[in-house]
Amino acid sequence: EELKSLTNIKLEPDVKYTIQVPDYFLPYFPQAVGMFIGRMFNSSPVTLVYFGRIFNLICSVLIIFLAIRAAPFFKWIFFLLALMPMSMYLISSLSKDGMTISLCFLLIATLLKFAFDKGKKIENTDLIILIILACCVALTRYIYLIVLVMYFFIPVIKVGTLKKYLLVFLILVVAVFLAIQIPKAGNLFKSSANRSIEPAAQVINPSKPADQKKEYDQTQADQGANSSEQVKFILHNPGQYIGIVYNSVFIYFRTLYLDSFVGT
Repeated sequence: EELKSLTNIKLEPDVKYTIQVPDYFLPYFPQAVGMFIGRMFNSSPVTLVYFGRIFNLICSVLIIFLAIRAAPFFKWIFFLLALMPMSMYLISSLSKDGMTISLCFLLIATLLKFAFDKGKKIENTDLIILIILACCVALTRYIYLIVLVMYFFIPVIKVGTLKKYLLVFLILVVAVFLAIQIPKAGNLFKSSANRSIEPAAQVINPSKPADQKKEYDQTQADQGANSSEQVKFILHNPGQYIGIVYNSVFIYFRTLYLDSFVGT
């Protein structure tokens, strides 16, 4: 009944909100396509949300399916990881993590196939596919590019000469770097005047007076925190910092990280 009542709320395209968004845009593409199709039917906002969620789910499942097919082994591991509560929750939400998870699965499975499938001969087209996949992951979250270290699992002989092997990896690194710059380049075309209209992460509720604006900025540090001093501390006290990381991960927040990975 609650959801049904929400369908009566009409979309108001003229009401705009300014929020802080990340540089990457690819992981929101399926959701955007779903919402675009929903707009063609003059759907309500809550219906558009479900259009976005369904398309995110469909796209993520298809990519994970390709990953399971490509994996030379551990197919059931991929299957079970994809069926964890947290994975299911994310790929069926509007979150960017659905595409991030599925594309990482596919990149890992492809690298495993190239490295350990004895019957697989790596052609130039395969290397192009690998480069495209790596760029796609770069356009979701940069941190997961650590997966590219698995390239060195591939025997040199399967690529060709050592020179070609290293050249392919260099091209891979350059392509990924350029892919990361694509979203950032868009910011160059925004005028400084537009950027200064409102704070980057200011969310305005049009139903409230202007003096009741709610500001929400995840980039601002907690009061009293000093990132530059923290960096200095880490560099000058590496041993103590390792102890802090250990205590954070395995002592104080162990259940949090386990719940975040598996789900509840």
